[in-house]
Amino acid sequence: FFPYFDQHAIFSSHVSWIFDCEFTKHPDSKKFHATRENETVVFINHTCWADFFVHDVISKHSCSYLSRALVVVVFPSLFLGTRSFNSVWVFRRGGRKGELESFFQWVDSMKRSFFTLRNSLIVYPEGHRNTSGEPLPLKNGFFKYAYGREKPIQVCSTWGLKDMIEEKKMKVKLEGNKISYYYGSTFFPKDYDNFEDFDKAIREEFVRSFNMVKPDA
Repeated sequence: FFPYFDQHAIFSSHVSWIFDCEFTKHPDSKKFHATRENETVVFINHTCWADFFVHDVISKHSCSYLSRALVVVVFPSLFLGTRSFNSVWVFRRGGRKGELESFFQWVDSMKRSFFTLRNSLIVYPEGHRNTSGEPLPLKNGFFKYAYGREKPIQVCSTWGLKDMIEEKKMKVKLEGNKISYYYGSTFFPKDYDNFEDFDKAIREEFVRSFNMVKPDA
């Protein structure tokens, strides 16, 4: 049944084809843990708007997305196409101090929705787009979410998306897009005695994973 009748999957696959994407998995990749059945939080680097269809392909169409409202404006067809499977969860960036737990409860409610069939979740822990070629410090919100709810985090990385869509220059590259990706380690809260060790291990893996796909690594 899936992903053939998953409108989000159909959109992502077709747009990746339009952009002439060639995908190469790193040979040292771990097993991808975040299936529709294995509820997982996937940490991955955020480069540009192309992430929203490229990452759906490399995550095997198994993950929902947290998205700011601007993405709905840029990709209205993606948003409308995901309504039947509730795979893009739109939120307001920022918020008042102390609202984090309320936000987590909203995420839980989206997961429990009758229409949500993608139980894993892609998160961009750097907090915003990064084209610097080096990993940025990670926000700690979803570390707390995963640890408190005993959800595993898998760290992944991609390279080659920087020139696909340059938002500030309003430029796109529609051919010869070579995408490298890496599936890193999966971290289970139950394997750690405390939050600090869990947090530290994932931050180290994020940097290592990022460097695995860099051409000069």
